[in-house]
Amino acid sequence: DCAAVAVVGFGGALDERLAPGDVLVADEIRGGGKPVPCPGARTLATALAADGLRAHVGPLVTADRIVREAERRVWGADGSRAVDMESAHVAAALPDGVPVAALRVVVDGPGHPLLRPGTVTRGLAARRVLARTGPALERWAAALA
Repeated sequence: DCAAVAVVGFGGALDERLAPGDVLVADEIRGGGKPVPCPGARTLATALAADGLRAHVGPLVTADRIVREAERRVWGADGSRAVDMESAHVAAALPDGVPVAALRVVVDGPGHPLLRPGTVTRGLAARRVLARTGPALERWAAALA
């Protein structure tokens, strides 16, 4: 049993307003089946911003493969702001009523293709950002209690 679950990691931006190093906090997880709402997304984003991170709120979609440049527009057509490959699967496996948060640090996106030399630098920077999200996640979990 668990009181809440947070899925954290890296993702690709679909929205050109998201830059590498930004954090997307999902208010809804899409992909596969019924969209899953993420309670407290704004609370978590506010906590991340208070810790000096560039946090955004919006829908996250889970894909079954890496989404490349030409596909970003298609995947983002429903308003999804970023893409990952795990969150919808984790959310679907949770018992009803267990709150979920999905937090993705952007590594690639429009204007920042994944398969380019700069990805290594962006990935290392994103890892440093991800390492700073723990305190905000703890505050999010406490707010749900």
